[in-house]
Amino acid sequence: MISPHSYEKQELSFVNIPPRMNVFIMGSDYIYVTKNLKPIHVARDGELIVALPRIKEDLSKKMTSYDFNGRPVFVDFSVKPLELIDPDGNRVTETTKVHNKTYLLGSDKLGRDLLTRLMIGARISLLVAFIAALTNLIIGILYGGISAYAGGNMDNIMMRFVDVVSTIPLTLYVILIMVILPGDTGILSIIIALGSVYWVNMARVVRGQILTLKEQDYVHGAKIMGTTTWNILIRHLIPNAMGPIIVTVTMLIPSAIFIEAFMSFIGLGVSPPMASWGTMCNDALEA
Repeated sequence: MISPHSYEKQELSFVNIPPRMNVFIMGSDYIYVTKNLKPIHVARDGELIVALPRIKEDLSKKMTSYDFNGRPVFVDFSVKPLELIDPDGNRVTETTKVHNKTYLLGSDKLGRDLLTRLMIGARISLLVAFIAALTNLIIGILYGGISAYAGGNMDNIMMRFVDVVSTIPLTLYVILIMVILPGDTGILSIIIALGSVYWVNMARVVRGQILTLKEQDYVHGAKIMGTTTWNILIRHLIPNAMGPIIVTVTMLIPSAIFIEAFMSFIGLGVSPPMASWGTMCNDALEA
């Protein structure tokens, strides 16, 4: 197991801990002071032991005392960088850097493990991307293939519909779907939006390929032999157009990941405490 922590478990004693800590060496003990001026007892191997309980805060002297094994230690934040004063009143000057063994990539503002949330976020983002890509592949191939093979007025009508769909702002479309669907449907709304709108580029690519391929001699030969339109599309035209189709669907995957991350970043994706790359970027701005 890479990380034993749950993506939603909060440890408010260990908030915003970096993956590599600059600790004070106080005798045989290591003390790390967070950005929030909270000292944490750290083992020599980087394991976070316990956050020291606060005794008293003196704002006039800009100094806070904490209990460490029954004796007070002081954090002096009147100077920069801040200083740690041991129970004997001596300023601790010796420091070293240790890797955070408890949270390998650090913790966020709620004390959650960033490594676990990163992996969970990857699962969400990749799930959306592959579902959207598969949906776009199926709809785009069928729609573009039928449009190109039919030709004439049918082709014009179908492609004008594609033009209309492509003008819909994706963000507005996601909001409308969230309003229509009941309950908390952030991730479902993005999947539906990408699956029902994002196929237009695939349809255009397939249409362009089929328009060229349907004039080939082997297609005319298949028509003369009485092959049905469906078989010509499935067995002859689409397989010969797979090169551009594969390239297009491959490019759709990172694009869908970006769209999902952006939607989650602005609050239209997954809901807390679930993680995605977009929500993690948003949390990083507030850290």
